[in-house]
Amino acid sequence: MTVSPQGEGSLVTRSGRITKIPWFMSPIRLVVAAAGPMLEKKLLKGMKADLEGSG
Repeated sequence: MTVSPQGEGSLVTRSGRITKIPWFMSPIRLVVAAAGPMLEKKLLKGMKADLEGSG
């Protein structure tokens, strides 16, 4: 953890890394990696529809 002054406040940076993931968590990572782009596309389509509908 590092603390440095920034403007009127201070900047705190924490760096950490998980080095070992339990074996039962690995399928969840695959699901999240696969679902992420699909959810993003769905969100973008919804935003586009909202913008076109309000114009």
